[in-house]
Amino acid sequence: MQWVIPLRQTNVHPADGGTRAYASGTVTAKTSTGAPKRYLIAPGDITAVVAQRFGISVEDLIWLNANLEVFGDQQYLYEGTTLNLDPNSL
Repeated sequence: MQWVIPLRQTNVHPADGGTRAYASGTVTAKTSTGAPKRYLIAPGDITAVVAQRFGISVEDLIWLNANLEVFGDQQYLYEGTTLNLDPNSL
């Protein structure tokens, strides 16, 4: 008998709602199902708006990116940083 490890179960399922002010970066990779996997931060991107763009909470975004760094009162993200959006990539 062979053991099979099931995929991790999560209720975090990002979907790209499209670019908008303060979340205008680029999805640089997708999962095999077409869901966004990685996101490249653009100048002026803000944590809350990026999370909103992908239909997830700020808490989920932080969970997916444990070493996420922000600056300023609005929690601006550092341009050029790549975010993980895929819970199966943790």
